[in-house]
Amino acid sequence: MAVQDSSQPHGLRLLIEDYPNDVDGLEIWPAIEKWVTEYCAFYYPTDDLVIMNSNHGGQRSIASTLHAAVNFGQYPCAGYLPNRPTISRRFIPELGTPEYDELAENLDVAFLKPIISQLQTLLGVSLVEILSRHSTDEVYLGQRDTLEWALDSELLAAFERFGRKLVEIENKIMDMNNDKRWKNKVGPVQVLYTLLFPSTTDYFREGGLTGKGIPSSVSI
Repeated sequence: MAVQDSSQPHGLRLLIEDYPNDVDGLEIWPAIEKWVTEYCAFYYPTDDLVIMNSNHGGQRSIASTLHAAVNFGQYPCAGYLPNRPTISRRFIPELGTPEYDELAENLDVAFLKPIISQLQTLLGVSLVEILSRHSTDEVYLGQRDTLEWALDSELLAAFERFGRKLVEIENKIMDMNNDKRWKNKVGPVQVLYTLLFPSTTDYFREGGLTGKGIPSSVSI
């Protein structure tokens, strides 16, 4: 949650300052906004041109930064099914029921009863692993899969500025992750929060379960 604050760099002040998703997101959002503004202004220099082209209206998708934040951390969080079951075969026991008494008297037995079968477990683990993987031909934010995507020097210069800004954000994210003042950037299990690390500098396209990287658009 954030409130408007003109004294802050992005015009917003986080009510929870040590909230990794929001902290990193507030760095990335203005960079994307500036790039998209410059790109659109190149092709649509006036409002009338935007109105005339009605094909762009109402387009919605889960893409880029939002997609990275909710998708590529699934396996580290939910890959061990007892830690975060995808489904339960029993309702949560209510006070006064035999199931609640069993929970109080024999926790291990009561805990194992709702857990799904081995086959369902394997399917669930396989699904979250596949969804959490980056492909080896992933195109990350600030990258292009071809050098000929544009010929206009103005657009190329704007995109180069966008890329440089993302590299700055990458460095800032890692600096904060290594700063002990930001406890939630690492957490009690000592796992760095890198879901919104752009991976603009990943030109080798390592792919796999990296736990980082913002795709340029939707990758599913």
